[in-house]
Amino acid sequence: ARWMEKRRPERASDIALHYDAAGSAQPAYRWSQTAAKAAERVYAYPIAGALLQIAARNATSPAELADVRVALAHISETGGRFDEVEELCDLAIEWFAGQGDDKRALTLRRMRERARMELGQPARVTLDALTHLDDEAVRLRFDRERVAILLLISLTHARLGDKPTSERIAAEGVKMAEGIGDTMLLADAVTRHGNSMLSDAPTRAHPILRRALELYESAG
Repeated sequence: ARWMEKRRPERASDIALHYDAAGSAQPAYRWSQTAAKAAERVYAYPIAGALLQIAARNATSPAELADVRVALAHISETGGRFDEVEELCDLAIEWFAGQGDDKRALTLRRMRERARMELGQPARVTLDALTHLDDEAVRLRFDRERVAILLLISLTHARLGDKPTSERIAAEGVKMAEGIGDTMLLADAVTRHGNSMLSDAPTRAHPILRRALELYESAG
């Protein structure tokens, strides 16, 4: 593993596997995290998940384990395994809340509500929970997270059949995202805005969704 680290550093997954086999926890943790991120960039989500499991068993502190659980939750969310997302978020929230990291705990609580929504939680229950999370985001002045919460609130109103409110809240999310300077966050917000009117007003939605596509392409 040390030889590969010097001569073939691009082979991060192989380095991680060798350190793991050698029982060298810290470098195994570090290299498996690096390899998982590389796998995720090329959409190799099962491989990324397997590498994160290596990182989890080589974590040397509760903080390291919590970070891995967050990464695993994102992978599970992408793969639609929402039961895993809920479980991983529960575990990570407990850690971050205990450390007083309210912002990271809030992000995980929003992920957990989305998972519960996809698992069949009633839309009214989801909406009540998201409204409380939005109040918390305002209190923390956490605008980036507030945009993500507003997009979920918009989606929930759409599922309840309240399309005007869905569109209004999506537009609010776009306006807030435009002031943050994160292209991907803005693209997500613009997509939700377009989708909020797609079924009833496709001619209005088309230029909005075209803008979202341009934003995603500009971000690679």
